[in-house]
Amino acid sequence: MSVYYGFAQGLARPYTYTMKDLYRCLDEYSLELLQAIAQVWGVSLAVTDSREAIVQLAEGMLAPEAIERALGGLSEQAKVILAEVQAAGGVVSGTRLTLSYGNIRRLGPARMARERPWIYPENPVEELFYRGLLYRAYGQIGAQYGEIYFVPQQLYDALPPLGGNALTVTKVPTPAQVEEDGNALAEDILTMLAYLRRHRVSVPDEEAPAGALPETLATISWGKRLLGEEDPRRLGLIWLLLRRLRLVQDRGGHLQPALRARDWLRLSDEQRRAQLWAVWREELSWDELRLLCGLTVQESGVYSPPMVRKRLLAVMAELPAGEWLSLDSFLHWLQVKRPDYLRGDGGLGWLIRDADSGANVTASWAEVEGRLAQAMVTTVLRWFGAVALGSNDAGQEPHAFLVTAEGRRLLSPSQGAEGQPGAAVKDSRASASVATVDDDLTVRIEVRNTFYERYQLERFAEWISQGERAVYRITPESVWRGQNAGIKGEQMVGFLRRISGDQVPLVVIGALRAWAGRFGRVTIRRAAILQAVDSRTMEQILAHQGVARLLGQAISPTMRLVDEEHIEELIRLLKEAGIWPQVRM
Repeated sequence: MSVYYGFAQGLARPYTYTMKDLYRCLDEYSLELLQAIAQVWGVSLAVTDSREAIVQLAEGMLAPEAIERALGGLSEQAKVILAEVQAAGGVVSGTRLTLSYGNIRRLGPARMARERPWIYPENPVEELFYRGLLYRAYGQIGAQYGEIYFVPQQLYDALPPLGGNALTVTKVPTPAQVEEDGNALAEDILTMLAYLRRHRVSVPDEEAPAGALPETLATISWGKRLLGEEDPRRLGLIWLLLRRLRLVQDRGGHLQPALRARDWLRLSDEQRRAQLWAVWREELSWDELRLLCGLTVQESGVYSPPMVRKRLLAVMAELPAGEWLSLDSFLHWLQVKRPDYLRGDGGLGWLIRDADSGANVTASWAEVEGRLAQAMVTTVLRWFGAVALGSNDAGQEPHAFLVTAEGRRLLSPSQGAEGQPGAAVKDSRASASVATVDDDLTVRIEVRNTFYERYQLERFAEWISQGERAVYRITPESVWRGQNAGIKGEQMVGFLRRISGDQVPLVVIGALRAWAGRFGRVTIRRAAILQAVDSRTMEQILAHQGVARLLGQAISPTMRLVDEEHIEELIRLLKEAGIWPQVRM
């Protein structure tokens, strides 16, 4: 016996009852509609009493071979829908069918008599409804509340196996042009961390909205240093991931890599990718419908971007990995397989408009769900390396996609590590030789599982290019920069020996030691000058123990150097001592 949840009028809480049988379903219909259904089923109603008509009609519909005759008169699409409802156990979400095939109009007696929808249905859902094979009510399927469509128990039991031809996603030949990001998203996060360590980037005044870079980072020209596309939305996603994983921090008003970034960099490539994926999958503020599709949404009720992602990804997990698939056929398959992945929580009451034209596209699956699914495949899932895209010619829009091996692990977490924050960290120091060092001070280092080593290498070497190996060059300028960051020449030599298996040419060691010997004979630092109006005032300042420790070298009897990091504290202590400084900086 099938069971579903329904709402009694005036009750806020759902209650459970057995699926209505055919007699109870027909009891809700007018005599005119009963007579219309009777015509379809070939049942003669020679009565004017509704209750007698219900009994006669139900008995006729449940007579032997009656269901076969009724099925024989259905359109092919109506048969597909009925097979779908049968496969779902006799009950489906109204939203699911409505989005794919259309709605059942609510017609008054006069309009029904005029339009005769049992003869001229507007869509295959109406065809099944006005032929008495499909009924509607309000209830709950899983966690979803709203209108449901169902086949009454007696008719469901009488249905022969419908099955039909299973809809599949079409396989296509390998495209001429293939676009695959691989691990570029994590690589570009490494790039941004290395940049923030080397440059003074001010902390944004306000947190940038999801999908946008803060102004202090938006003006940076990355050039060929980024391995993925320099799409502002993709850079916004990178910034969001940096913040959610707390890989950056405010240090003295400037953005700097946080200490926890070192642990993140030590993860294996698989753990790191899975961790980024898990953060995105659960992120509430990142909304692909608005960011990627250019749609404006006024929703009524609850809308959860993470839930939408999980529904879509669950369907995509059924796709085969390593095979090129038609993008159009996937969208068609999705419309039949899970048309309500976006509005499964009853989102038909939304108002959705195209942001550019203002056109109302609420009722269009192609312009909303289809557009979103296509954008997800061609942008975010490609950025994560979960899919590769294919086209026939360079510059053409992709017509095919392939779920990569990494994508299979991401879509089916049981097949790989989840990469949660507590995942095991690999010991980079215990790794075997991963790099070669040439006489011309060129370093070639393997890309796989060397994020931490490359992050360290970038402290005193310049990035040149990257493929299966990353190429760096050590220059006098890069060594000087590394020494200013606190790395001594012998530490550079020791690091190169470790990553190369102690295969560092003597000429390289000699060059590093020679350049290191040039460092530190003079010091340049940022400083301010504290200038008193007279020597008496300077003596008063020096007598204050807390202030005196912040002052540097004397320039004259009335002037002292002050290191930049002490300025704020010095101002505070002077004011507490009753000496209000005039600040000109």
